[in-house]
Amino acid sequence: MFILSKTSGPSANEIYIGGNAGAAGFYLRKSNNSGSSWNLVDSNPAFLSDPHVTVSPDGTVYYMGKNGANCNLRKGTANGTIWSTIQTFPIKPGSIGCDTRALEAFSDGSLWLSVRELGVGPVNQGVIYRSTDGGATFTEVFRESQILHHQTIKRLANGDVLAQSYYTVMKTSDNGVSWQVLYDGTPTLNEVKEFALDTVGRLYVLDDNNRVWAQNQFDQSWFVTYDYTLINMLYGRELTKITDCGNNSGVCVLAKYEQRIVGAVNEMIPLVVP
Repeated sequence: MFILSKTSGPSANEIYIGGNAGAAGFYLRKSNNSGSSWNLVDSNPAFLSDPHVTVSPDGTVYYMGKNGANCNLRKGTANGTIWSTIQTFPIKPGSIGCDTRALEAFSDGSLWLSVRELGVGPVNQGVIYRSTDGGATFTEVFRESQILHHQTIKRLANGDVLAQSYYTVMKTSDNGVSWQVLYDGTPTLNEVKEFALDTVGRLYVLDDNNRVWAQNQFDQSWFVTYDYTLINMLYGRELTKITDCGNNSGVCVLAKYEQRIVGAVNEMIPLVVP
């Protein structure tokens, strides 16, 4: 059993975790006391991979999981006690399946979803959808012909939404009608794994070559502020997650250390990147 998604509820002490229990499928647990105890609020044996969980400001819980070739979006109301499947993806004609990449509920009431749609034309495609009616209907706001392995979607205080494509990090100020590229992946063109902003709004990008990029505030150029490439090659350590850690001058990155000795324990090491 392992945790695949974690999110906070509208209450400061409320936490939801979703995970995969092998043949038993997906589970969703809730804590009302900051993790001291947990209750099972929903489970689905058909969901064997890709669960993503998010909670809207009004307390509505959403999770998305892979059910066979398709992905089902489930909604929990009445404090997570009444559940229903409200949407099945892919919704584009001609698609034969999907994988979930991100699911976020924002304070303006919108629900943003990223999926990889399988079998659309000659290649798979990465797609971002937006809903303004609690997931009853979705509007496509971005599509690209890339095999999207990672996705992060964030909404800023001014209403702008940041998301990533294969090589880039981009921003929309009009709910996905148009997008502005903030980070274009040059010169290396490695896939973006995740991005984060520090407390002063500086953008950091983690690529799949174990490097963290930051933007020069004077000329807007990008430089490598932390390079884990050699350590990864020598010791099998991988940078897996980047997040704001409340440090004005940087962000926090989680490094996974996979022990190469059978039976040894893997480690997760937090790093502060300037």
